[in-house]
Amino acid sequence: MKWLRAWCLLALTSGCMLGPYDDMEVSSRDQEIDFTGFHLRPNQEVRVQAFNQIASRWETLETLRSATTPTPTDLRDTLYGWNTRRRLTRDYWAAGTRGAKAQVRALTVGLTGDDFEMVSVDADWGACYRENRTASDFQRNCAAEGTPVAEIHTRDYCQAEEFAPTQFSVRNGGCTRTDYNRDPQRIRFFVGRPMSRYEVVVEQTTAGVRQTFRGDRCTQTTESPGRVRVDCIVSASGGVRLDRTAAGGPLETRVTAFDSFGCGVSQDSWGGRIEFAAGCDVPPPPPPPPPPPPP
Repeated sequence: MKWLRAWCLLALTSGCMLGPYDDMEVSSRDQEIDFTGFHLRPNQEVRVQAFNQIASRWETLETLRSATTPTPTDLRDTLYGWNTRRRLTRDYWAAGTRGAKAQVRALTVGLTGDDFEMVSVDADWGACYRENRTASDFQRNCAAEGTPVAEIHTRDYCQAEEFAPTQFSVRNGGCTRTDYNRDPQRIRFFVGRPMSRYEVVVEQTTAGVRQTFRGDRCTQTTESPGRVRVDCIVSASGGVRLDRTAAGGPLETRVTAFDSFGCGVSQDSWGGRIEFAAGCDVPPPPPPPPPPPPP
């Protein structure tokens, strides 16, 4: 605790919020949270705030004042503690794929009369303190990454990364109807990162009949950072193949991707419409042979 008070004294001009620290874990959204910190001046206003996820604004949970008598320390300078305990209502929690998180901060009034945001800290501030002994180094290297905000999360919190396709395209091995029947049909698309499993559903209306095709035998190839090519084989339905000639209508494609990374299994879906030309392009004729060399 003496190191923590020294950190506040050196790094700040008005005070710091020690608890909750950034990335603090709580058992549930109903747990009461201890807000604690120190001020460099006695009897000063401190406002504890939380971000309302519904209204998208910071709201004051409680206004209190720093102590009028100094907290005993082994330092020549004096510090004045403040503390309160609050339970965050549901509006302050943002739901994750599992669990929830909240954001809090503490404000005070600076010497100029303006609001001053108290610095928040990480749980491992002590290791940083031993390596950064000047106020400027502490402010630059030891404050929480999101200072003055401290983020709290429930023990089961996990947020699956969102992803979206970057491109739709379709390819196959030939152009004639015979080629369609012989070559496997593939749906190709691109995503930003590999996923655990894909399920592809393709629907097409041909001559007034709607056919459903499915594909889940997918291979992934990382072409570059942030670009993964996915090729899925689409199975025939009742012996009917995807029709990419004039008789076949556009494909309505829906892809569901599944992933498992800390949150258990999560999934996300997106869809798109793939249009085809009326027929196959005729390849251009070969270039004429070069003229014979002059005699």
